[in-house]
Amino acid sequence: MRPHHLFAVPLAAAILATACGGSEPEVNDGPCTPSASVDNATPVRNSTVQVAGVLECEGVPAAGVTMNTSWAYKSTTSECSGVTNDEGEARCALPIGSATPGYRVEITVTFEHDGNKYQTSTEFTPN
Repeated sequence: MRPHHLFAVPLAAAILATACGGSEPEVNDGPCTPSASVDNATPVRNSTVQVAGVLECEGVPAAGVTMNTSWAYKSTTSECSGVTNDEGEARCALPIGSATPGYRVEITVTFEHDGNKYQTSTEFTPN
């Protein structure tokens, strides 16, 4: 039986990045503040939910920044993205299909700006 080296490549990459002075950006370790909300916290099944994310840096809206979202349902994950406008707001929407009623769906919202990673979350619970 052949050995499994599942962690060799990520571990080697992490060691190399550290040795070369590079690293993953710390989350929310910069001058910006993320926030997020949904347009409907208790949607009915087969409807569409829109998430809005806002990024402000030292009180100023950050325009042109990509927002990535990850929606954690009971048995699957979905993603959508958008780009912030002049008010620092990005939006994206997804149909929720037959999402499990009563199961809280957490949406992780991530922005990467000027070498920093900013993350927040919001949620909804289908009826």
